[in-house]
Amino acid sequence: MNKLAFRGICITLFIILLLSTYTLAGVDVRVGPTFEGTTTYLQIQLKPTIDLGNFHARLNLNLGVTYNATMGMNFCILNKSFDDIFDYVKYRGDLFWGFNGELDYGSLDNIFIDYGLLTDRYSTLGEKGFFGDIRWRGIAGFTTLFHPNPATSTSLLGIRAYIQPFSNLLVGGTYITDTSTSASITAVGADIAMELARNSSYLYFEWGKILDYGWGISTGILFRFGDGGLFRLMYRYDSDEFVGSYFDSTYELNKAEKRSSLATAISKQGIFGEFSYSNPANPITFYLEYINYSEQKPYMIGGLSLKFGKLLGNIYYVHKELDFSNFQFIDKNTILTANMKFYILSSLYASVDYKDTYSYDPDEEKYTRVSNWSTGIGIEF
Repeated sequence: MNKLAFRGICITLFIILLLSTYTLAGVDVRVGPTFEGTTTYLQIQLKPTIDLGNFHARLNLNLGVTYNATMGMNFCILNKSFDDIFDYVKYRGDLFWGFNGELDYGSLDNIFIDYGLLTDRYSTLGEKGFFGDIRWRGIAGFTTLFHPNPATSTSLLGIRAYIQPFSNLLVGGTYITDTSTSASITAVGADIAMELARNSSYLYFEWGKILDYGWGISTGILFRFGDGGLFRLMYRYDSDEFVGSYFDSTYELNKAEKRSSLATAISKQGIFGEFSYSNPANPITFYLEYINYSEQKPYMIGGLSLKFGKLLGNIYYVHKELDFSNFQFIDKNTILTANMKFYILSSLYASVDYKDTYSYDPDEEKYTRVSNWSTGIGIEF
């Protein structure tokens, strides 16, 4: 056995045991084979979640065990780097010298740097990044996003700084840049807002421009509630060669295509509304969006996810070409799907799927309602 590796494993386990006395919120333990090149390990994965006042973290410790007749059992740590040991690290609350706010390091989702004109639920898609929202004595503050590891595919850098000349008035500016070779782009913005409720509710106006392309404006109300709730209602105008909410949740998936599509984007204006709640620690997640742009008929999108023990459920609803004067929950412009899974074992589940929509029958020359049910047993590998 490698004595140094074994000593490191013992020290790591001792630290976890010590922390667990006061701070451990839970541990996820997984054991199974792992194949790395020509070497096969018995992997022991420990994911302890630590809560210590305003500090929250989840570790990701991967221990490997190999065996051969000559050396016997050999223990090693499979984590590639110190950074790889953490899934996430979060801090909420007071910092120092009158500073307070939130600091997040890890895989990031639902990130807003501005009020939504440029960034809208930006996601690092599993890559680690740093996000900070810091305030100072009700006088000024800043929001920042960056990726400490330049080797990752994500390379977005953003910062918004603001001042509070009056107790409930905020004036800020935003700078966002992506240095990716295939999608390099820079956007700037300015905003003014009235704070209706401290750090959670705003009546705002913002302007943004993608350099060398177009510009846009939006005004509306934004209200955050709980730890993951959001309500917003806004009016938005996008000029030619501008796409509002450019840095969104799917940006890292298709940013090269998004950059190339800017040149053909045409101006549009309209109303956007949203009511949503998303928190990984909560068993219920939902969202409802309403979009009504000029020269397009309004439409609505909604979804609901539930997770209770071994039971998982999802509902998805789309209603295109809304007509409130003759509203029907299911008509030729809607799609309703639902799915439910119950895990009998860790990888064995029973499922029920449902889909309700309208399909056009060319022989009858009319839309016919179609409802489909299906059930089955499945195995996940």
